[in-house]
Amino acid sequence: MSAIFPILPTSLGIYNLTRFLGAHELTELYLAQQSYVERAVVMEVLRPEAGPAEVAAFLEAARCRASVTLPHVCPVLEASQEAGLRFLIQELPPGRPLAQFLAEQGKLSSQQAYELIQAVADLYCACREQGLAARPPAPETVYWDADGSVSFFSPVVAGEPTEELRAAQMAALADMLERAMDPGELAVSNIAVIIHWLRTGYGGAPLQWRPLAASLQTLRRRRARGGQGPAAWWQRVRAALSSRRTLRQVLRPALRVVGLLAVCAAVVAGVSEIGARYDYGAAPELPAVDARWVHCRLPGGELGRVAVRPVSIEEYEAFLTAWGKMSAAERAALHRDMPAEAALNHTPADWAAQLAAAQAGRAWNGELLCPEAPVRGVSYWDALAYARYVGGLLPTAAMLRTARRNAPDPEYVVGEWTGTSREAPFPYEPYRIVYPATGEEWYCSPRAESRILKRGFRLYFPE
Repeated sequence: MSAIFPILPTSLGIYNLTRFLGAHELTELYLAQQSYVERAVVMEVLRPEAGPAEVAAFLEAARCRASVTLPHVCPVLEASQEAGLRFLIQELPPGRPLAQFLAEQGKLSSQQAYELIQAVADLYCACREQGLAARPPAPETVYWDADGSVSFFSPVVAGEPTEELRAAQMAALADMLERAMDPGELAVSNIAVIIHWLRTGYGGAPLQWRPLAASLQTLRRRRARGGQGPAAWWQRVRAALSSRRTLRQVLRPALRVVGLLAVCAAVVAGVSEIGARYDYGAAPELPAVDARWVHCRLPGGELGRVAVRPVSIEEYEAFLTAWGKMSAAERAALHRDMPAEAALNHTPADWAAQLAAAQAGRAWNGELLCPEAPVRGVSYWDALAYARYVGGLLPTAAMLRTARRNAPDPEYVVGEWTGTSREAPFPYEPYRIVYPATGEEWYCSPRAESRILKRGFRLYFPE
């Protein structure tokens, strides 16, 4: 297939395209110079033969990329159209493309490979948690800076994250590592073990990004504190298996699913989910905590209580039963100010299997459930309808942060909707602020209707 611009340099609007960087199935990447400000940028151009469905997917990807913040990813600056061509513009990452870095510096060392794995895992973990589909990493989309940091072009595409995409992402990372490392060093390093896990999973279960990112990050911090080398660092992974204290801190369901790497997910509580940071109000004062509530005093002086645990499967089942028996007027009271489609039903994602697993004490989505486990897969509108049904509210991001900091350690950890929103540019609806499953870095969800299997909610009541 011929390039969109076979002769370079060439101009497109205010941009001067200087070099071809690579191609995806329906788009091509070019290095460009923005006129007037003389700024180097990356342009992703949609092929002119793209049909209506491909154009719609390209525009949806542009919207998602512009509305989210991802680790190690430079921001998207604009989406535009010129001379019948649609294109995206994003900042040029610092440093050099991975291929150029390898040509100039030689193969990656084991330590540099760990840095690459960490950065890729952080990126795709954040995509997964925010419900974003993302194409696999490619060498032309990876940049290596002089300080050793790794940056990427945004991998976000239209659609929902799937297991097929996750497998493709991990296979692409494994391929990249094998090409970037010296075969001799790779053979004697623990990177070979990680590559095996990326391709085949561990203990018969597919490898997930979260435990990989969490284990690498936390164990790297431990290595830094102890001044240990890679071999000692790897021994700490093994040693974690024999620590009862560590085992009590891990996510119990994850232990049953991914074995060794899930033990590393014990450190997930120390890993931040990457998202946009915003000041959504000062944190309440140090609260009082009892068995059910975290009692907070807000900066304005008002008092409120936030539930120490998210709404459970058992509680949500009771709500669905009641909702099925409500009159039209009762439902309308719950659905005020909601989009019409949001009021059609409030059934969580994969609800039948989720409920059956909780009632039978079986595993679902990698976790052993019980009726008291948090309900998952609810949209913002589902959470809001439930809160109104019980006469409560969704806590603000600041109040939820206070509750999460001071509530007893949970057996189950989920991301949670908050009652805080952020204005979005016209014509988009306000973004809803989501509190991550671990860490304290809020992120924006541009789709209030999305039902992510790792996301639940809890309640707030004024006092």
